[in-house]
Amino acid sequence: DYHGDGLSKDVSWLEDSDDEQDGASTLDREWKTRREQFYNAGYRDGISAGRNDAAQNGFNHGFKDSVMVGYKWGIVRGVTSALAHLPNELKVKLVQKEEVRKEFLSLHGVVDSIST
Repeated sequence: DYHGDGLSKDVSWLEDSDDEQDGASTLDREWKTRREQFYNAGYRDGISAGRNDAAQNGFNHGFKDSVMVGYKWGIVRGVTSALAHLPNELKVKLVQKEEVRKEFLSLHGVVDSIST
């Protein structure tokens, strides 16, 4: 039966109740909060991974470059040190020119001062 005032009471089942609206609102807020949390966590993880990759690449490049430099430095240090500590008779036999022997001894002094 249709009566003027009764219509609003009968149609009320078509409208969302306050409880349903509150529940939907809560779910919407929770969804936004979770989305924001995952977005932020993903962003932080991405930044961290990028930094780690950059640091690793820098280390790899620096290590590759420094290995040969260190190796060559070790050879120079070892040869000059060995020559500097030989008895004079052997120095003369190995390096006959006095000028060259003095250069080796000078080089040994410089290398030794840097290395120690």
